[in-house]
Amino acid sequence: MQQLILIPASSANDMGMIDIDGLLAANDGVLFARDHRRLKSSLSRWVKKGLLVRILRGAYAHPHHGARATVLAVTGMISSGVIAGHSALALQLSDWPQPSVVEVCAPGKHLPQKGFHFLQRSIPQQYVSHHVMSPVLAAVDIADETSDALDLLMRQHRIEPTRYQAVLKAFPHRRGNRRRQKVVDRSMSRPWSKAEREYHDLFDRYHLKGWTANQKVFIAGRWVIPDAAFHKEQLAIEIDSFEHPTRRETFENDRLRHNALTQAGWTVLHFTWDMLNEPDMVIHTIKATLARLRRRQKITAQ
Repeated sequence: MQQLILIPASSANDMGMIDIDGLLAANDGVLFARDHRRLKSSLSRWVKKGLLVRILRGAYAHPHHGARATVLAVTGMISSGVIAGHSALALQLSDWPQPSVVEVCAPGKHLPQKGFHFLQRSIPQQYVSHHVMSPVLAAVDIADETSDALDLLMRQHRIEPTRYQAVLKAFPHRRGNRRRQKVVDRSMSRPWSKAEREYHDLFDRYHLKGWTANQKVFIAGRWVIPDAAFHKEQLAIEIDSFEHPTRRETFENDRLRHNALTQAGWTVLHFTWDMLNEPDMVIHTIKATLARLRRRQKITAQ
């Protein structure tokens, strides 16, 4: 590739002498002031004119730069920096929203900068890939504020909840660990949403036994995964959550799963978030259905 010849922009009307897009392309989308000292005044002027944005002090990119430029800016300015928390999840999970503030962990102290939150913390290399915290550690890290990432990883990536326990154990004595432990402990029953977590708590409070959650069932030549199931009695429980907008694909899969279960002789009960306000009704419905199914199985066995 032919080397790009940089012509210093020494005045406001010589900007046309430099191809800014070409300059960015030749530098992986990020310009570091230390590498372009002759352009120092031009970089500031281009920011004022909206041609560049400053990601970090000394690091510049296109106004519509992507996540990769942010990573490069962080790693270029903070060699030991690790993008963490919500920011790490947004870089690795397509369904995770991009936060307004980028969280960065680094061993030393760093001055505050707009759009960034720096934590003085060292992250072992086994939990880092390309300067980005692993999604499992990031999910556990934010479990003191939300369980959504834990549920998403189990639902979409089939992460075993025992990994959450191991990660939490690897980082003892952190502020918020008591809350994280409670959320991770609940993950052991494999809930895939907030609503499922609430129902699992309800089942435990009422000492409901014999159920599993989100375990595969092979029916009519295909695998289906009920939200919860009493396998011996062939009772499936579907928890219809309205936490997030329903995707058409999810809607279709839910109906296919329901039909497959009923065609195979399973009984399917549906519960909603609002029904949590009537816990006695929910438990009575499940127990009464279980009793009926057990009586039927007993009669069939005779």
